[in-house]
Amino acid sequence: MTSIVREHTRLKPEEAGFTLLEVLVSLVLISLLLAALPHALRITKSAFNVTAKLDQESVTTASLAFLERHLSEAMPIYRNSPDGMLAMVFSGEPRAVKFVAPMISRDQQSGLFLFSLSTVAASNDRQSLALTWQPFRSVSDHRDAPQSEGQRILLADATGFTLSYFGASAHSTKAQWTDKWTKKDALPTLVEFTYKLPDGRSGVRSRRVELHLRPQP
Repeated sequence: MTSIVREHTRLKPEEAGFTLLEVLVSLVLISLLLAALPHALRITKSAFNVTAKLDQESVTTASLAFLERHLSEAMPIYRNSPDGMLAMVFSGEPRAVKFVAPMISRDQQSGLFLFSLSTVAASNDRQSLALTWQPFRSVSDHRDAPQSEGQRILLADATGFTLSYFGASAHSTKAQWTDKWTKKDALPTLVEFTYKLPDGRSGVRSRRVELHLRPQP
């Protein structure tokens, strides 16, 4: 009886395993998959790089728009300078600018804030562009410098960042572009900043900001 059962459960020769044709077809399919895998990985990597680039551009655009918004509201505020003379709280350098503008702080307190745009050391031995701000005090003293109410990194790499200013400078009555603004009784009409995106392949971009609250002539 046992031998009869074993005889019935034994597989037929054609059912005992894969045929040669099935093995060959499987090998061909595996070869095709392996051949297509590097191309698929390249496409995935390319799509990831494009997405990361677009995300970085969006962050950069939003950060520079934040600077643009507050810089356009720079106010002609005077206070005593160290030499005892009244001077407008606005100074412009090729890679730094300081100004006073209104803002609502993180604790929802509104008022005037002193903004400082400058480069700061980054972890990759490069310079990042940062905007810092703190409540404005009408009396100039040492408290203005060390602490800040907040900080925002605008560019992770500020290598290609420069500023220029348009207006009648301290040495000329004719409005023109200059890389420094030292006039103590007036704000510039326009401020232009140029920058490069982190990938370095998008060329130099520029944005111009009109100062809306400057005294009208």
